[in-house]
Amino acid sequence: MKKIISIILAIVMVFALAACAGNAPEDKSDPTPAPAPSPEPSPEPEPAGDEDTQNPIMDFIGEYYANRAVMNVEPMGDDGAKVSVQWSSSYNEYSEWVMSGRLDPETMTLEYSDCVKTDVVLPEDGASGTETVVYENGTGRLVFDAENGTVSWTDDNDENAENVVFMLDSAEPENPEYEAKLMSSEEAAEQIETAMQYYLEEAYGDKVFDARIYVEKVYTREEELANETLASYNLGADEYAFEVRYELKPSEGTDINELLVGNGSLDEDGEWVVDKYGVGVLRANDDGQPEYIITDFGTGF
Repeated sequence: MKKIISIILAIVMVFALAACAGNAPEDKSDPTPAPAPSPEPSPEPEPAGDEDTQNPIMDFIGEYYANRAVMNVEPMGDDGAKVSVQWSSSYNEYSEWVMSGRLDPETMTLEYSDCVKTDVVLPEDGASGTETVVYENGTGRLVFDAENGTVSWTDDNDENAENVVFMLDSAEPENPEYEAKLMSSEEAAEQIETAMQYYLEEAYGDKVFDARIYVEKVYTREEELANETLASYNLGADEYAFEVRYELKPSEGTDINELLVGNGSLDEDGEWVVDKYGVGVLRANDDGQPEYIITDFGTGF
């Protein structure tokens, strides 16, 4: 009897366990492991800039001006520079310097040892022009100032080119009144008449007994800038371009033909050389009297 009861209990336990297994919650999770997220791509390194390889002169290319001189700076090769300076001495004469070198970015200095200076006379009245080489392999230096837009030039072979400061064409002048002339045209004309007397005395000496001077025109700032030659002079606030007509009375014994050179004619009485014409620039005289002097005098701008 006990064996029968044990067998019945064993069968009941088996069915109970089977029922529990059937009521267990179903595992709906995906047995396949989820793929690991792919790492974000690292940003590609930016290409190195050109700051370390760019020709340092590229920050200074352009035209610079100093009174009657103009300087042109341009790149040459990967790290060099070519610089030329033209300095007008009259309406048809100028000197030109051409040099090259490398700009030291630490000292902002360009040293050169290959400068060629040439004096140039432009053709006039049918006469041929000339170009004369003054020297070669000249030495000197240019110091660049980025903050002020200037270049300071010293040429070891030319005393006139000692620490000459050029200003970049696009740079604002230090003096905001730079464009304004210090005198009116009428006041300048009076100074021109006085300065012309001194000029003619220097030019003719005792060959001229008397002179009469008539100022025909004093150029305004706008007219200066519109004239290519005058624009290259870069005239300052105390400089005045002008046109003048004048007459000369020869001293006794003077060969009157000497006074007819260039232009002019004799009056009806044959006593005065008239219709003399010229152009020039009136400049303040830093050496004392007279207060103003005539420079760049010729027959046309």
